[in-house]
Amino acid sequence: MKSVSSWIRSETGGRFTFFYGYIVWAVATLGILATSPGQSFTVSLFIDHYIEDFQLGRTTVSGLYGLGTFLAALSLTHIGQLIDRYGNRRMVIVISILFAVVLGLLSLTAGPVTLLLGFIAIRMLGQGSLFLANSTLIAQWFWKRRGRMLSLTAVIYALFRSIYVPNLQRLLETMDWRQVWIVLGVAVGATLPALFWLFVRDRPEELDLLPDGAAPDEVTPAGQEQN
Repeated sequence: MKSVSSWIRSETGGRFTFFYGYIVWAVATLGILATSPGQSFTVSLFIDHYIEDFQLGRTTVSGLYGLGTFLAALSLTHIGQLIDRYGNRRMVIVISILFAVVLGLLSLTAGPVTLLLGFIAIRMLGQGSLFLANSTLIAQWFWKRRGRMLSLTAVIYALFRSIYVPNLQRLLETMDWRQVWIVLGVAVGATLPALFWLFVRDRPEELDLLPDGAAPDEVTPAGQEQN
């Protein structure tokens, strides 16, 4: 399948009429939004269901979540090495597929052991790996505007959260919590891998571009701005 970046170049005579990094930023921002099922504000909505179905205390569930978060964090150094080795695009595709599968498997949770394993998986893949791969992708495409683009992503994320949380709560009121995990898994798996395959390249140099859309005489070979 021909990527969107290749199609645009072929249709415009090999040159972009805009800085392609803004498309990459938009897709990476969607990737960061897709970490939401692995974030605490999502898991917190399921805690009462776990307490009721598995006859666990609130402290026990919170302890399992804390332990899962800690164990998941231990993997991030290795994930960062894999991103450096294979690139953000490939890693996000793999991570998002695994994340979607894990979200679906959370519907099969049967007790504290599988609950802990689920917490480890969604914190490692969603809250950790997916966020890391998307945020560093934005940093690859923007240098002078990096802070501006990341802060804009943060604003969009906050606005999305204000819409996502109440709607997820309503979904949990109308559907079984196991079904809701499947819905979240399908939402991630059906969108993110395809978007990254079609739209994303790891670095602007792959498209004969420079970070921020700078002209060649504005950046030195080492990537430093000329005075």
